[in-house]
Amino acid sequence: MIKKHLFMTIVMIVALAIPISALRAATLKIGVIDLHACLRNSTAGKNLLRKLEKKKDAMQKQIKQKQKELLKIQENLQKQGMMLSNDAREKQQKELERKQREYKYFVEDMQDTLRKEETKGTKQILLQLQEVIHDIATEGRYSLILEKRTGVVFNDASLDITDKVIARFDKGKK
Repeated sequence: MIKKHLFMTIVMIVALAIPISALRAATLKIGVIDLHACLRNSTAGKNLLRKLEKKKDAMQKQIKQKQKELLKIQENLQKQGMMLSNDAREKQQKELERKQREYKYFVEDMQDTLRKEETKGTKQILLQLQEVIHDIATEGRYSLILEKRTGVVFNDASLDITDKVIARFDKGKK
């Protein structure tokens, strides 16, 4: 009976010891990356931002031109309003309202176009970054890479691979 208990105790100790030694052998290497910083600080990200700013400036000029046209029509209506017949005033008022709707749709269309271009450019960069991150993870034998802004409350700075990813990404882009 004592031999049975001794045998069972030895079996349980061995069974418990195996997983502990297996855990020690399998080291977990974790990296953290800030994708927003990659987008903001990489050459491709900066180029996208410059391109979007140029497009936005051009759109702003078009919007200001349309706005000036609207103000001119509105001023003319106010100046001539008293001298016009009711039918003519009503016709110009409807024309002004139509131009205001056109202006509103034009602005919304410009904003939508800019948003779509930003989304498209960001997606392209993120796909390329994903390849670089995969390569770095494979070479560095990382078990896990986390995005800094999605759930990481704290990380040691030594875990952050953002600068390494940006450098490799920019090097591959030249």
